[in-house]
Amino acid sequence: MPKKLKVIPLRCFVGVKFPLLQQIKPLLDDLSDLAKDESLKIRMTPPANLHLTLKFIGTVAEGQEIPIQSVLTQVGHQLKSFNLDCSGVGFFKNSMWVGAQETEQLQELVIDLNQGLAVLDFEVESKPYSPHITVARFAGSAKEKLKALESKYEKAQWGQMEVNKFHLYRSDTLPEGPKYFILSKYGLGKPNL
Repeated sequence: MPKKLKVIPLRCFVGVKFPLLQQIKPLLDDLSDLAKDESLKIRMTPPANLHLTLKFIGTVAEGQEIPIQSVLTQVGHQLKSFNLDCSGVGFFKNSMWVGAQETEQLQELVIDLNQGLAVLDFEVESKPYSPHITVARFAGSAKEKLKALESKYEKAQWGQMEVNKFHLYRSDTLPEGPKYFILSKYGLGKPNL
C-alpha cells in the first residue's frame, strides 16, 4: 500500500504587488549600501516580495483554498479600482517601510476582506489597519544608522500605485528570509484574472 503524503498547511495573506520599484530605487540603493555592514543585520525585502498587505490569513488547511478564493472573488467584484499615493518612510519595531495613503476605498477593501474571511472562521484583525510596504528588516542596533535614511526620505513622494487587482499569496519561511508566491489574482470590479 503506497504511503500517504503528508500535506503541509499553507501560510497565506492577501496583498497588492508594489509597482513603484524605479521610484524607490534611491532608497533601496542607500539601504543596500548600509546592508554591506553585516553587524547591522539588515535584510532587504527582495523586489519580487514588495507588496502592500491587505489581510493576513495565516495557516490554511487542505480544502480551505476553494472557499477562500470564492470570498476573494466576491470581494473583488463588489469594489472599483482606485489609486494610492505612496510617500515617506518609517519604522515598526525592527522593520523599515514605505508609506501608502489610507483612503476610503482601501479601508473598504480591507474591511470587506476581513468580514468575508471571518465567515470562514479566520481571525478578524483587531489592530487598526496601517498601510505600508516593508522594504527591510534589521537588528535593533541598526536603527540609529537607519534614522539618517528616515530623515532623508521622510518627505519623499514616491508616486501613485493603481490598485486594480489583489493577490492571494503563499508565504514560505526560509533560512534566508520569507519568500512569497502568488497563488491567484482577483480583479476589482471585474471577473477573476
